[in-house]
Amino acid sequence: MNPPLPVLSGPQVDLIDHTPFPLETLYAFWHASRTDAPALTAREIQGAYRSSVMGYETADRFWVGKRVNASEPFHVYFDREVNQIAALDFPLKEAIVFSFTFSNVSITWREQAVRQRRATPWSQTSRTRDLANFVDNGWYEEPAAVRANKRTHQKFLDVINDIQEFYRTCREEGIHPEDARCLQPTCQTHRISFAYNARVLEMTMEDRLCFIAQSELWAPVIRQIREHVLRIDHRLAVLFHPPCVKNGRYRYCPVEHENQRRMDGRDPMGPCPLWAMNEGVDWVTVPLRANAEQQYGNMHRLWPDGVSDPVNDYLMEAEERIQEHTLGA
Repeated sequence: MNPPLPVLSGPQVDLIDHTPFPLETLYAFWHASRTDAPALTAREIQGAYRSSVMGYETADRFWVGKRVNASEPFHVYFDREVNQIAALDFPLKEAIVFSFTFSNVSITWREQAVRQRRATPWSQTSRTRDLANFVDNGWYEEPAAVRANKRTHQKFLDVINDIQEFYRTCREEGIHPEDARCLQPTCQTHRISFAYNARVLEMTMEDRLCFIAQSELWAPVIRQIREHVLRIDHRLAVLFHPPCVKNGRYRYCPVEHENQRRMDGRDPMGPCPLWAMNEGVDWVTVPLRANAEQQYGNMHRLWPDGVSDPVNDYLMEAEERIQEHTLGA
């Protein structure tokens, strides 16, 4: 008898493969395109980098072009070059590939991930998985807002248990699984794999690290992707930033219209504090502040180092002003 499958709590991300030396591969492409010197392999570049860190001289052939500073170690030069290259939207970043398997993700999440039409997906379909016990096995995801309300939580459980029972009845009557699953809920979880190149991964993270994106669905997934990628090379943190931030600096808000909608009440969510701060908006006057601050709490920890610090100060100053006004009244 097969042991019961483990019940996962939330999405689980596994890194199943990756380009062995990602930034060295990026540099090798760059070096080959900018010089007539013999092509370097990523492993050779990694060896030169390690030797440089240990204090050994590195041959001139590892530099791109003439060495401007003869005393500069290769590893210092390399770090500066790859950071500048990685910050650009260059097609050569497509040479770096990461393959992930996402387990216990909902159909709702899959539909968002797939419709971007960027990475290469391969999904576990519901015809390959026995749904007769999907509730009993915990193969579903309940939105936090539904779970927080006692009445809606109970109704949610009643409905998905009815769906499970319907599926069982259909199978007992000999109905094919593809027809029995007709009431399959979008909260039902499954497994899907994606192969991302570094350029696509960065674009995807840009979309989903935005404050406006659905953080409840994406934050736990992004957190695990980031942990896997930074274990490969901590310098790959350059790939993880919201669309308004580049090289640690705020540029502009690509979804400013959404923030405007939230400011004038057309959208029942609060605006992005990062946008508000950079637009000179007085946070005390912002509608739905508590809503926005709760969402910000989920997202800002995934942003690049330093980006959240001035926003935190901005929110704290507003809170102090509100308390002073309350006490004064």
